[in-house]
Amino acid sequence: MHGQERFHPTKVEVMLDNSELIKKRLGKDKTVYKNEDNTLTLDMLVSGKYNTKKHYLKLKKDAEETAKDKDVYWYWNKEQTVYGRQFTSNEDATKTVLQYWFFYVYNDWGTSVELGNSHQGDWEMVQIVLNSDEQPEMITYGFHHGGQRFEWGKEEVGKSEDGNHPLVYVTLGGHGCWNQPENNTWYQVMVVLGCQECVDETAGDGDVLYPSAISENEIKASSKKYPYKLEDLSNISAGHWVYWEGYWGKQTWIKQKTGNKLLDAGKSGPSSPPYIDYISEKSNYPRWKFPIKWANSPLPSSYTVCASDNSKVIPHDIKGISVSYNEYCSTDSDRCGKQCSSIKIAYSEEDLVFDVYSLDGKEVDLKISRYKKTGEVYKVEFNWLEIPKNGKATLRFSPDENPNLEMEIYHDHNGIFDYRVSPDYATQNP
Repeated sequence: MHGQERFHPTKVEVMLDNSELIKKRLGKDKTVYKNEDNTLTLDMLVSGKYNTKKHYLKLKKDAEETAKDKDVYWYWNKEQTVYGRQFTSNEDATKTVLQYWFFYVYNDWGTSVELGNSHQGDWEMVQIVLNSDEQPEMITYGFHHGGQRFEWGKEEVGKSEDGNHPLVYVTLGGHGCWNQPENNTWYQVMVVLGCQECVDETAGDGDVLYPSAISENEIKASSKKYPYKLEDLSNISAGHWVYWEGYWGKQTWIKQKTGNKLLDAGKSGPSSPPYIDYISEKSNYPRWKFPIKWANSPLPSSYTVCASDNSKVIPHDIKGISVSYNEYCSTDSDRCGKQCSSIKIAYSEEDLVFDVYSLDGKEVDLKISRYKKTGEVYKVEFNWLEIPKNGKATLRFSPDENPNLEMEIYHDHNGIFDYRVSPDYATQNP
């Protein structure tokens, strides 16, 4: 842990002991169970009455105040627990996967208004893949919405003195998992600010948590040492608490004016591990179900589309197969900038084609940014783009084949473009 870290990975019952159970409603959220005398139990969560996406745990007022109080260093360092899971991958029967999930009662990462992210509840994890001889061959350190993968034998993977245990360095406040004790840089697409360079602070000067099967004498630490209990989730049934459909922490919601729906406003507690999929709610490749696919691409590429309200932008791949947007916000949300009526994000590693329509025949504004997992960023902006009401414009976002990223204008959908338009603004940041 970092020397200033106040939270240890703990068992989930600690969250229950300090929480109320809340039900989300279009009006005011309703407390459905107040935790009195430690009677809020894991069995209650998975009962049919509370096992829905409308339910979440919320820290009681005194507990939340303690979590936010940066002068309190001892209260949440208790009942250290790691949730382990061993299974054969359904993607490759020759591979055995070891997942280690860490639960924290509170996440307090970042200091700036734009990049800060504090919320109740936090799940992080690391994953080791074993080959057919049950020897480790690959490790993925999960952090925030992504992760990084290394071959087990690489020198970048620190290990215990006996070589059997990886060393994991935990981000101060945010609890992302890293392979080295230093400031680690990663990139995140922020719907307003674009691709931001973020820094996770890790250090080797804090408390050390180690498997209880290891002797304390074998552990070197510059601070305190705590053995953790390893709880096995390998052979659990559908009624186990890990499959609870609610959320491990307070939810922040925004009421959408159209459609009368509640949208996640960000900075909310996470889902249970099987449902954590930061790429798509439609389960593109959640790490619980598709560990190999996630490990092979822990930092997927994405496109951010910002368009005026009189436009319609439809993405598809080069073969014409439709691509869905994975995230969306409107001007009703604080997450959107004032320059756009909506911001939509589509995750894809491939070149995409965007069909653009004017709903009223008037000029449209369009900004599209592509963020690659390599750190490359491409941006184009078209202002006052003239598209006939019955026509369309098409942009093939392929920097290698179309370096100028010109928009082709079709007047009547006949497949023959009438003219091309260059962007008003275009950048490439390798």
